[in-house]
Amino acid sequence: MKLYLISGALAIAGVIGAAALLSQPVSANGLNGQNNGSGYGQGNGNGYQVMLETKAEILGTDAGTLTSEAQTKTMAQIVEEKGMTLSEFHEEMRAQKTEQWKAMGFSDEEIATRTQRMQERQSNCTGEGMMGQHRNR
Repeated sequence: MKLYLISGALAIAGVIGAAALLSQPVSANGLNGQNNGSGYGQGNGNGYQVMLETKAEILGTDAGTLTSEAQTKTMAQIVEEKGMTLSEFHEEMRAQKTEQWKAMGFSDEEIATRTQRMQERQSNCTGEGMMGQHRNR
């Protein structure tokens, strides 16, 4: 009898959990900021926050200020106003990310792969877009 009650309770909990998940709003690019199959989320998760804080630190500001500035300026404009070139900024981003990846325990091979991907993305970056907007196209 107890086994039936426990099984029934678990089944009800599963149905409630599934209903709660299905009731979440779905955007055209993914489920509530989750990965949309492109390998990128919507830019509002932990990875985005870490990236934002890293950029802010490099530029000598805080994440809130950088977010506000990015509403009306491109990254190239922000970087230039902070006295850096885009190349210098990209180089510092690679150095910061390399340190973060080391601290996370990534292998040298994984770090090299990630650094290469980052350099490829940066080589296509003019800094003229609004921060984070390229991922939602």
